[in-house]
Amino acid sequence: MARATLLSVALLSAMSLGSVARAEVLLVASTPADKTIIAPTARIALHFSEPVDASSSGGSLVETAMMMGGRMMSMTMTLGPLAAAPDPGDPNGLILTTRKPLSSGAYRLDWRATGADARASHGAVTFTVQ
Repeated sequence: MARATLLSVALLSAMSLGSVARAEVLLVASTPADKTIIAPTARIALHFSEPVDASSSGGSLVETAMMMGGRMMSMTMTLGPLAAAPDPGDPNGLILTTRKPLSSGAYRLDWRATGADARASHGAVTFTVQ
């Protein structure tokens, strides 16, 4: 009986450790924050629930609307992939940069992040540049 109890405890422990090791990386915060209006910027910062591997993480920036003739016009134009660099001030952070500050328009950043266990997560952040 003691052996069966010990085996049950060992099995439950192994199962719980496995589920912790496979936890999904979650986006905790971003700058710009989701659904905000900002001034032109060339820097996007992402903060995750755990450290991420910058070499296998990054994002793709899509312009979803642009200013034309003083009006915001809907469109979809992929501006390309953005490489990620580790945030030197945040072990759970990534910095993505564009070649020049973004112009007025609406944008969607489709991000992907890989955690220490090599599981990839993805999501999107939308924002508007005035």
